[in-house]
Amino acid sequence: MNVDDLDFMKLAVTQARQSNVEDQHPPLFVGAVAVSKSGSLLEVAHRGEIESGQHAEYTLLEMKLPDESLAGATIYTTLEPCTIRNPPKLPCVEWIINRKVSRVVIGMLDPNPVVRGRGYIKLRDANIITEFFEQSLIVQLEELNHKFIHWVTTDPINIATTEILELATRSGTQGQRKANTQTINDCLRLLRDIRKGQLPITGGDASYFKYFLSLVENHPKPEFTKAFIRLTSFEAEGASARFTLSGLYDGLRNAVASGKLTIEYIFLLRSHELLDSEEIVSLIARYKEFSKEIRLVYEDSTRLLQEDIQNSVALLTDRRTALTHGRDNDGRILDPIHWIAPDDYKRLNERYERVKMDSHLFFHGEEKGAE
Repeated sequence: MNVDDLDFMKLAVTQARQSNVEDQHPPLFVGAVAVSKSGSLLEVAHRGEIESGQHAEYTLLEMKLPDESLAGATIYTTLEPCTIRNPPKLPCVEWIINRKVSRVVIGMLDPNPVVRGRGYIKLRDANIITEFFEQSLIVQLEELNHKFIHWVTTDPINIATTEILELATRSGTQGQRKANTQTINDCLRLLRDIRKGQLPITGGDASYFKYFLSLVENHPKPEFTKAFIRLTSFEAEGASARFTLSGLYDGLRNAVASGKLTIEYIFLLRSHELLDSEEIVSLIARYKEFSKEIRLVYEDSTRLLQEDIQNSVALLTDRRTALTHGRDNDGRILDPIHWIAPDDYKRLNERYERVKMDSHLFFHGEEKGAE
């Protein structure tokens, strides 16, 4: 290792600090530098420089130097080149090998214990000289990426899904790898959404309302909420038993009592006959203790279009945002719970108001309305 090596390492660290970070997880700062066989600087790159999430090595080799001969060149990269990418993307280590690079100098190994060292080994197996940055620069990189390192080494969802993904990509045939990778990516997406509170966990409705309550409790201002709940699923005998919401009625009651929450409900029923169901009456009655108002609207008399009555919607009027999910006719949640952006709030609020126009008062304060 010579003086020029140290300069190029420092240049790679400088590039890493310029990385454009994504919102999905703690930031990852990566820089890369390409130097010709003769020792002249060819190009530099950093993560997300051209496209969000794009790896620094890919940006360097394929976006900036696609036609440059890199035979005999040296790549300085602040992070061990990746060995796993979602098809049809190639891992960075494959790009480096395919471009006939003769030497790679690595800043820090991948902090993920599942894949740590695999890029290094793959480069060595390809007879590429592999070395490491000077120690003081490695310390700088570890400090720069300390939030990402902590997340990737301690987050149980990330660790579990990475382990599964690693197994999937080691399947025997290309067909197996493609099928497994798709399945695992779906699992990874679902698990991450669960962690963010954007998907129902076991018990569907319970987790939906738990998430809703957490938003109310953590909001600094009192929240007025208008909820439109589709109850057509409870036509099947005993179906409302699945609508348990164990312990959550207390949470709603406490939020209302403390002044954190005011709720106005509209329940959509398939027909008038459902009001003769003790199940349905009992279910709706649970809400009386903490509801400002309850209204009913019937599918057989509403002016709403079918697409307007697919989802249950809870509108948080102070935040001007909303939560929504769909059900099938057996009471199961169909769609992921979505945190609806403010741009969509107006549309959903208009839907709610149209539903309200078709409804009649069932309960208001301590008095029942005429049926």
